[in-house]
Order: sequence, then C-alpha cells, then structure tokens
Amino acid sequence: MNGDRTDKEKLDDAIESLNDLLDRLRPPPSVLVVEDDDNDWAILQRSLKQFRCAVTRVEDGEKAVNAIKTGKFDIILLDQKLPKMAGEQVLAETTGMRGNAKVLLVTGYPSSPQASKVLAEGAILTIPKPVQDSALSIFLKPYAQHQ
Repeated sequence: MNGDRTDKEKLDDAIESLNDLLDRLRPPPSVLVVEDDDNDWAILQRSLKQFRCAVTRVEDGEKAVNAIKTGKFDIILLDQKLPKMAGEQVLAETTGMRGNAKVLLVTGYPSSPQASKVLAEGAILTIPKPVQDSALSIFLKPYAQHQ
C-alpha cells in the first residue's frame, strides 16, 4: 500500500466521528434525587454537577411518588429513610411507572432488612452514606459520554 486509506478505513472514521457527534448532542441524564438531609444533598449535588446531570430534588417519599408519576428520569437516587414514606414504599407505589429509570438506594444502613426490600422492589445498587464521589461516578460515567 502506498499510504492511501481504504474505503473501509474511511467509513470507520466517518462512523466514529458521527458517533462522537451524537454523544455530544445527547441530552444530559435526568436524575431524581430523593434526599431529606441537606448535607447529604450537598454531597450528591456536587457529584452530579460534575456529570452535568439535569437534577430534580425532592425531600420526602410522597413528593418522590408524585415526581416519578409525572416525570421521566434516567436515574433515581433514593434515600432509604425518608419523611412521610420510606424508600421501599416509594418503589412499591411506583412499580410500572418508573420506565427505564435505574434506581440506586442511597443509605446509611446498607445491610439492613429495609435495604434488602428496596433491592427486591427494583433498586439495582446500594450506595452507602456518606456518598463517595468515586462510588457515584462509576455508575454515572456511562451516562456522561455526551460531554
């Protein structure tokens, strides 16, 4: 070969460029944060800001149910112990309404029976409090390819 690129190489490059463009145009992940503690909220907010997430926060279980019923979220970060309604009750009441949202339980009690119930109700992961940026970023990185 004399340095000329093949048609396949040119096509591969064009596809890669198009995929990069589509990743940049993809909207940021929509995240519902269900957290009543302002200190924990501040930690989560800082982490989510790094990934340019579109964030909605509610402070109790009843508001979480209403937000899930009326909104569309990619990710739900759900505290276990909440005013008005616990995390497992939120999930039980929103079965079939969460679409493709991934639910992550954020809790200071990761090995409690209630945490197990939340996982059984559809949460995919437990993140212990205090939340470490690294724990959240491992999960958020695939959603942030558009940056």
